[in-house]
Amino acid sequence: MPPPVHLRSLTVGGRRYVVGNAAGDTIRLPPRTTPVSLAYTAYSLAVPERVQFKHRLEGLDTAWQDAGGRREAFYTNLPPGRYRFRVIAANDDGVWNTTGASLDFTIEPAWNQTWWFFALVAAAIGGAMAMAAAANAPPRL
Repeated sequence: MPPPVHLRSLTVGGRRYVVGNAAGDTIRLPPRTTPVSLAYTAYSLAVPERVQFKHRLEGLDTAWQDAGGRREAFYTNLPPGRYRFRVIAANDDGVWNTTGASLDFTIEPAWNQTWWFFALVAAAIGGAMAMAAAANAPPRL
């Protein structure tokens, strides 16, 4: 039988969030959140130290990361956005639990990482360029 996979916690900047395997829950994290660590485990009564893991952070990773026997994933400098952490495990016979466990979380943008801030900066630059062009234009007769 494939081992059941369980997410244990999400730790962000020293604050620990205890998580379960409840689907649909999204944890909202504050702007400039770093570092992020996710702890997970899988249950195997035969040989627990031989359980192998793979994880993937959807929204960042393009492929599964082979974690071997390590039971924690670390991420630093994540940009604002929506993420889904997924982890799968194999028992000592190599039977994979491909459903695994997942956790959704969102990192909120800081004020200077929002679309309206970039629009405001672009408008200010455009206005400054228009004023500079008008100031350098030859006088009208």
